[in-house]
Amino acid sequence: MTAVFLTSANTSPWSKPGDWTDAGHTVELVGCGGNGGAGSTGINSRCGCGGGGGGYYKLTYSSGALGATTAFQIKASNSVVTNTHANSTFWQGTTTTNTHEANCGLAGQNSGTSTTGGVGGAGITNGTPSPVTYTTASQTGGNGGAGSTAAAGFGGAGGGGAAGPTGGGKAGGATGAAGNCGGAGGGGSNGGTSTAGGTTATTAGANGGDGTGGTGHGTGGAAGSNGGNATADSGGGGGGAGSNTSGTNSSKGGDGAGDQAFDSTHGAGGGGGGGGGSLSNVVSTNVNGGNGGNYGGGGGGGGAQRGTPTTNAGGTGGGGLIIITYTPAAGGFNRNPTMFMVF
Repeated sequence: MTAVFLTSANTSPWSKPGDWTDAGHTVELVGCGGNGGAGSTGINSRCGCGGGGGGYYKLTYSSGALGATTAFQIKASNSVVTNTHANSTFWQGTTTTNTHEANCGLAGQNSGTSTTGGVGGAGITNGTPSPVTYTTASQTGGNGGAGSTAAAGFGGAGGGGAAGPTGGGKAGGATGAAGNCGGAGGGGSNGGTSTAGGTTATTAGANGGDGTGGTGHGTGGAAGSNGGNATADSGGGGGGAGSNTSGTNSSKGGDGAGDQAFDSTHGAGGGGGGGGGSLSNVVSTNVNGGNGGNYGGGGGGGGAQRGTPTTNAGGTGGGGLIIITYTPAAGGFNRNPTMFMVF
């Protein structure tokens, strides 16, 4: 079998290789993740909500013949809070007209605007795509964690995990129920073993959710320490530590990581952890939410800070992905540099 991986760095259209065969080919779409919401500063500051994880859509060949080129769209992340089509992954086109689509996860908002995290994406068919028809299977990305309605000191919410071929993404952790708290953990992806990223009401950040292998989550940050980055199996990032101690900074959420659903370097991404919160006037350096893992993980929300941090932005969602798998024709010649053989 030959596998082709297209990312947001590739340009549409995709050219069919010389050894292509239509029969039996599959196309898998992963939507990009939503960015986490930014935290705000001051006595009435609010934390950021988590971004949603991207949806997954598997297309299995049914009939027809692929043309010489096929239009597609893949985006690096999504900053839109209300339109799941805005930055989706598309196949056989680039809009919602006669295409297959893996929705992007919606971006999270600041809790002063909305306390609802970004909704995870799903796979859908728009109209009647051509010239190839497929049978389809969809999985839904995890929702971003919800923020708090209370003012000041709350840690950011975790980003949702991306969906994948073995299951949906898990939700990011919601913001804790106390001021000065650490950030919530990011959700695992692809049917991971944990139900969601963790939530904390203490100054320590919460752990991220595990991925499909039951390991790999980022650990919540201790006082003054950043949340841990996920390391394997699509774990979600750990939340950054909160603080109410003079001279002790709150800290950044950990980044999510991808699993190995498609090969050793391409998988479904876990959500980023939330940044830490603080009621004190300590000027923290960085209470950003963690970034979503590639591919499709949602970004964590930034922490709420009474002091003025250098940055308390939401984390960036993971990019979208397309995987095209086919059986090469006997005697065919593959000129496409984006391909390699998978045995």
